[in-house]
Amino acid sequence: MGNCVIASGIMSYGGPFDSFYRKHLLNKWIEKIKAHNILISDNVNLINVVGNKVLIENWKAIYKLPDDDLSIENGIILD
Repeated sequence: MGNCVIASGIMSYGGPFDSFYRKHLLNKWIEKIKAHNILISDNVNLINVVGNKVLIENWKAIYKLPDDDLSIENGIILD
Protein backbone atom coordinates (compact mmCIF):
# COMPACT_ATOMS: atom_id res chain seq x y z
CA MET A 1 0.00 0.00 0.00
CA GLY A 2 2.84 2.41 0.79
CA ASN A 3 4.30 1.92 -2.68
CA CYS A 4 1.01 3.04 -4.24
CA VAL A 5 0.91 6.10 -2.01
CA ILE A 6 4.43 7.06 -3.10
CA ALA A 7 3.75 6.50 -6.81
CA SER A 8 0.47 8.41 -6.78
CA GLY A 9 2.01 11.25 -4.79
CA ILE A 10 4.87 11.70 -7.22
CA MET A 11 2.57 11.48 -10.24
CA SER A 12 -0.07 13.88 -8.90
CA TYR A 13 2.01 16.30 -6.84
CA GLY A 14 5.72 15.90 -7.58
CA GLY A 15 5.63 16.29 -11.36
CA PRO A 16 6.53 19.99 -11.62
CA PHE A 17 9.51 19.76 -9.27
CA ASP A 18 13.18 19.08 -9.94
CA SER A 19 14.96 15.89 -8.89
CA PHE A 20 16.31 17.40 -5.66
CA TYR A 21 12.86 18.38 -4.39
CA ARG A 22 11.27 15.13 -5.60
CA LYS A 23 13.83 13.17 -3.56
CA HIS A 24 13.09 15.40 -0.58
CA LEU A 25 9.35 14.69 -0.94
CA LEU A 26 10.01 10.98 -1.40
CA ASN A 27 12.08 10.79 1.79
CA LYS A 28 9.48 12.74 3.81
CA TRP A 29 6.62 10.59 2.52
CA ILE A 30 8.51 7.36 3.25
CA GLU A 31 9.22 8.62 6.77
CA LYS A 32 5.52 9.37 7.36
CA ILE A 33 4.37 6.07 5.87
CA LYS A 34 6.75 4.09 8.08
CA ALA A 35 5.65 6.11 11.12
CA HIS A 36 2.10 4.86 10.51
CA ASN A 37 3.30 1.24 10.11
CA ILE A 38 2.10 1.02 6.51
CA LEU A 39 3.91 -1.61 4.44
CA ILE A 40 6.40 -0.18 1.95
CA SER A 41 9.25 -1.64 -0.11
CA ASP A 42 12.84 -0.81 0.77
CA ASN A 43 13.78 0.72 -2.60
CA VAL A 44 10.51 2.42 -3.49
CA ASN A 45 10.32 5.08 -6.18
CA LEU A 46 8.09 5.84 -9.15
CA ILE A 47 10.27 3.88 -11.59
CA ASN A 48 10.25 0.72 -9.46
CA VAL A 49 6.53 0.87 -8.73
CA VAL A 50 4.92 1.70 -12.08
CA GLY A 51 7.79 1.73 -14.57
CA ASN A 52 7.81 -0.74 -17.45
CA LYS A 53 11.45 -1.68 -18.15
CA VAL A 54 10.83 -2.61 -21.78
CA LEU A 55 8.96 0.62 -22.48
CA ILE A 56 11.64 2.70 -20.75
CA GLU A 57 14.39 1.02 -22.79
CA ASN A 58 12.41 1.78 -25.96
CA TRP A 59 12.16 5.43 -24.94
CA LYS A 60 15.93 5.54 -24.49
CA ALA A 61 16.73 3.75 -27.75
CA ILE A 62 14.11 5.26 -30.05
CA TYR A 63 13.51 8.71 -28.57
CA LYS A 64 16.95 9.21 -26.98
CA LEU A 65 15.48 9.72 -23.51
CA PRO A 66 18.31 10.53 -21.06
CA ASP A 67 19.15 7.79 -18.56
CA ASP A 68 18.62 9.87 -15.40
CA ASP A 69 15.78 9.17 -12.98
CA LEU A 70 14.14 12.59 -13.46
CA SER A 71 13.78 12.08 -17.22
CA ILE A 72 12.43 8.54 -16.78
CA GLU A 73 9.98 9.70 -14.10
CA ASN A 74 8.80 12.49 -16.41
CA GLY A 75 8.27 9.94 -19.17
CA ILE A 76 6.21 7.76 -16.83
CA ILE A 77 4.12 10.74 -15.71
CA LEU A 78 3.44 11.75 -19.31
CA ASP A 79 2.69 8.20 -20.46
